[in-house]
Amino acid sequence: MAELNIQGTSRTFEEKLAALDADKKAAFEQIQAALLAKKGVKERVSKKYLTFNRGREQIARISIISTSLRVHLAVDLDEYKEQTWMKDYSGKVAYERVPGMVRVSSPLAVRRILAIIEKL
Repeated sequence: MAELNIQGTSRTFEEKLAALDADKKAAFEQIQAALLAKKGVKERVSKKYLTFNRGREQIARISIISTSLRVHLAVDLDEYKEQTWMKDYSGKVAYERVPGMVRVSSPLAVRRILAIIEKL
């Protein structure tokens, strides 16, 4: 049987969040506050991402890949077919319930995400 040679460890969501720059941390806090302001929404932190649930329905997931903040939302992708900033992740099993992904790269992206959250 082959031995596994595991080097290093993966960083947790909290460690990645602490390493973000101030602009992305502020954007994260705005998005988190908007999601938690919705009635019945609770957050759950796992090792890789932060999940927002309303009851048993998952409405959003925030993950950090390298230094990129990504927000996955439970939206109807047909409404955003023409938008290049909304990526379709419905083909991946892990993102079936939250298929719409938006990268937080500017204040405009934050405003777009906040507008979508208001519709949820």
